[in-house]
Amino acid sequence: MAGRAFQRDLVFSLHLNFSLKRLLQVRLTPYFRRIEMPGEKTESRGVMRRLARRLVRFYYPRLEISGVEKIPQSGPVLLCANHSNSMVDPVLIGVTAGRPVRFMAKATLFDMPVVGRAMYALGMVPAYRGMDDASQVRRNLQSLDTGAEILVEGKALGIFPEGKTTDKARLDKVRSGAARMAIKAFDEGTRGIQVVPLGINYERKEQFRSAVWVRVGDPIDIDEWVQRYDGDSRKAMRALTTEIADRLKQLMVHLDEPEWEPWLEDLEIMVPDVVDTAEVAAGSLRQRKRIADAMNHFLQVDRETAEGFAGEIENYRETVRSAGLKIGTPVLEQSGIPAALKVCALMLRLLVFSLPALLGTLWHLVPFLAVRSIARILDQPGLVTRATHRIGVGVPLYLAWYAALGWLMLDQDFLPSVVLSTLVFMPFAGVFALAFWRRAREATVVLWHQLLLSAQRKKLKEIRQLRTDLRGRLGGLAKEYAKVTPRPEPAPKMLWRRKASILTVVFSSVLLVAAAVSLVGYWVYAPKGIGERESTRRVKPLPPPLELAELLTTEKGKADLERDLEDDEKVLIDRIGDLNKLEEDATKVGKEKEFAEAGKQDWDWFQVQENSDRVQDLLRRFYIFREELFLIFWRYKKIGEAGIEPDKPPDPLLLHAFLVEYAAGTVLFETSLKFVHQFHTKNTVAKLNEGIPQWGIPPGFYNFIKKGLESSDNMGLFQEFQARYQVMQDSPKIQAELVKLASYEKLDEAIGAAEDTINKYAESSGLRVVRLAREDIKNKGKEVIYEAQKAISSWIGDFKTMTGVSLGQSSPGQFDELKKLLEPGDILLERRNYYGSNAFLPGYWPHGALYIGTAEDLGKLGVDEEDLQDHPGFGDDEERAKERANRSWKAYTELDHSGHECTIIEAVSEGVIFSSMEHSIGEADSVAVLRPILEKAEIKEAIKRAFTFWNLPYDFEFDFTSTDKLVCTEVVYRAYGGNSGTIKFDVENIMGRPTMPAVNLVRRFQKDRLAGQPQFEFIAFLELPDKQINFSLKALFVACTFCAFMMALLICHLGVKTLKRRLVFVVLLVVFSAPAVIFFPGEDGKTGEAVFKKPEELEETLKLKGLTWWNYLEKGLIK
Repeated sequence: MAGRAFQRDLVFSLHLNFSLKRLLQVRLTPYFRRIEMPGEKTESRGVMRRLARRLVRFYYPRLEISGVEKIPQSGPVLLCANHSNSMVDPVLIGVTAGRPVRFMAKATLFDMPVVGRAMYALGMVPAYRGMDDASQVRRNLQSLDTGAEILVEGKALGIFPEGKTTDKARLDKVRSGAARMAIKAFDEGTRGIQVVPLGINYERKEQFRSAVWVRVGDPIDIDEWVQRYDGDSRKAMRALTTEIADRLKQLMVHLDEPEWEPWLEDLEIMVPDVVDTAEVAAGSLRQRKRIADAMNHFLQVDRETAEGFAGEIENYRETVRSAGLKIGTPVLEQSGIPAALKVCALMLRLLVFSLPALLGTLWHLVPFLAVRSIARILDQPGLVTRATHRIGVGVPLYLAWYAALGWLMLDQDFLPSVVLSTLVFMPFAGVFALAFWRRAREATVVLWHQLLLSAQRKKLKEIRQLRTDLRGRLGGLAKEYAKVTPRPEPAPKMLWRRKASILTVVFSSVLLVAAAVSLVGYWVYAPKGIGERESTRRVKPLPPPLELAELLTTEKGKADLERDLEDDEKVLIDRIGDLNKLEEDATKVGKEKEFAEAGKQDWDWFQVQENSDRVQDLLRRFYIFREELFLIFWRYKKIGEAGIEPDKPPDPLLLHAFLVEYAAGTVLFETSLKFVHQFHTKNTVAKLNEGIPQWGIPPGFYNFIKKGLESSDNMGLFQEFQARYQVMQDSPKIQAELVKLASYEKLDEAIGAAEDTINKYAESSGLRVVRLAREDIKNKGKEVIYEAQKAISSWIGDFKTMTGVSLGQSSPGQFDELKKLLEPGDILLERRNYYGSNAFLPGYWPHGALYIGTAEDLGKLGVDEEDLQDHPGFGDDEERAKERANRSWKAYTELDHSGHECTIIEAVSEGVIFSSMEHSIGEADSVAVLRPILEKAEIKEAIKRAFTFWNLPYDFEFDFTSTDKLVCTEVVYRAYGGNSGTIKFDVENIMGRPTMPAVNLVRRFQKDRLAGQPQFEFIAFLELPDKQINFSLKALFVACTFCAFMMALLICHLGVKTLKRRLVFVVLLVVFSAPAVIFFPGEDGKTGEAVFKKPEELEETLKLKGLTWWNYLEKGLIK
């Protein structure tokens, strides 16, 4: 009785206190401004709220809110939620409410130096709990008074009725504070108060990037609630407390008996999903909620059955553990080929994405470990504060870490754009790295379980049988529960993973449809006839065919036709002989190539310049002979219009024209077939597809011929002519006239051999179209890949990470001295530090070039514009050769964009160009010069050959078998004969392609010098001196600052109040900070003037790498 009397007095005094305060506020507001709590200003509070909400959304990106429309956006609202995640829960309520919300929090938090201010800024109200300090319980009345006042003001207030946080899957005892505040505000005349329950459910509340499900329940209208109890506030308050508890249990994952929680975890794995977790953000939480409700139901209505299932699940759990497995291991789901494919796919994904994950890991490893360590120190028992501490410690720590690394990068002369890009990219890499290592851990567990089960087949079969039986019975139980409580049908909301999967499927389908359309397109729009196809590739139009019908009507026309036929017949017979000789030569070359490449997987026959020239000469001869045969065939194209009737005596000239045309056409068809089928190896096809502009051969000529052969129109034309020729031979009259022709036997023999060859290689039109479509798609794919490779390689080659001084800027005297040492024909090796391409090219030297000197120097050597015109590299067409030579010489003699003379020819991403010393060498950090030991005539020939390379595109595949595109060292290699001249180069296979890195020139120089048979003379090695980098001391500075920052965090956590303890912590801060100030190294050593070095020092560069910082580390320059 005494206790109840005290309770009534307490409630009465609270009501009286609240009433007096309201009266004073109403009466005195015009005269006195209300005293604000610290941080009460709206602007600062709004900034803090937005920041906190964004941080929580970042930590829990898979956030699903159900029933948000139930929260009023105006008027007094009391938001009541379960409490399991410390400071994160209030932020989630704020995110859900969509309006400013004030909260009540334990008073001890407000005493912390920084945290307290932040809580005031967020609009929180201190609550004094007996469990914190029994002497302060009466002050809790003031907190409830303040909360009720917030509702009276028409604002939103958030409260956790349990009064504490918990890790259990159940709602603890609900206190009466929430009901008291709502009823008090009502008693003071405030109407329209809504009490809204919220259930906050976490997938794994401690885990970064996990899911959260916030459920908003139906609001309780306090006006109606009090009216239900006939205006009795006390009864209404007690009943409201119970109602809030009941509604919260419906909204959260709650077990009436928390000791059953281990079975809840097992059932989440065993029970089939009721929702698609790939389409619903909180799908796993919906599953957990429904299972928990079902457990509560069966424990109440059929406890015996529930306990029976619990025993079976426990038995299954122990059986799985006895095999060394976990109940949720994926290996129990699938077996055989599907399981193996799934594991292989997972390992492949991990391998593909390992690089960005490694970058993110290395960048964030230190702050990650620091945050986890500090948070572990600050954490309370359990998981209730883990996310809060990780966010609270992580935000300032990661910001400090990014600031420190950004400062270090700028201090080391990294470009600002590089620093900014790195700081923007790395957060994404860090998040990706966390997901990557989780997947890697899962993959490791799966592989280990697969290994364990490989020796326990019988045990595995037993476990799977138990699992199948148990899941089947649990499925029946789930159906039974569905009759009592129908399954909810959540509105699907596709997640980005499902969207990505759908996009992948759609994209794959589009590709398949496109391939099918292409196939149909090639069937319907197969390559046109030979004449139309030839017209599309020619610069000059085809000459018109002879008008045979008109020529045969006049004596002059007949005489002209007879003369043309005699000339064409002679050319045709000569070309048939030439083609036979060409076939013999091609067969010989093919055998030599096959013999030379036998057993040499890492060597390509075409990397030798002489071999490449021989095959290209075969191509040139074939191209010329084919052109002549085609023009003969084309000239008599209109033979069909003149008409040859088997029953009538034919016109001898018309018959002669048909024979010449058909012979030219069949030999042309036969030669093309032999050309395609004889040269079919991959590297030979690539060589024959190279364009040879000096001979007028376009790129892709081999593919052009092949497509023409597979054209149904061309094959149909041949069959039409063949049929007509057969009719002529079957006609005695026509056969008698044919025999009279002097060239009949030779041409008929050629026609017969050609028909046999054509029929031998003939295919169905369907197969031709399918193969043509497949190869064209394949070739287009290669073109797309090459263009992507070109774009990426160009960006990497032009990408520079750090600033620095070059030879021309820092050492003009040494640069001028180097210029005096150079002679035409010298080989230049160049290096520019801090460029992205250095990391991907082997060795210290990434670039090679050829010094050709000034026009005056070339004049002394005997090379001028007229002399270039006679070089075979410009082609055998005199007019075309003269034009290409003149354009090349003009480009050489023009000044560069800075007004300097061009003295160097080099291959860069733009192609083969002429450049100046100031641009090429002057912007480098290191340069070495080697001079080939050759006669003057050989140097002259090399320079003239180099001029023929001008304007060729850059070879982004770095393939030394192709000559239509050149990489930097290939200019030097081809100019000096490509291993078919006096100088021998070291070509090696890298990633399946023969190539020659620039460092191989130094390696060859060293090898020849040691063998006593030098091919190169050492001229100069000019290099900027390395600078000293005080990295370790700067790292010490960052570490000391970091320790001081950690100490400051510890001060905030402990809430140091006494002066003595504050002095101790100040001293510790000074101790940590002093080394950072005392040992701060300041500026790094500056780069001095360039120095000429010895040949031995050039050979020492063979030990260095492409990465500049790695070389600094190797040389011990990073202190």
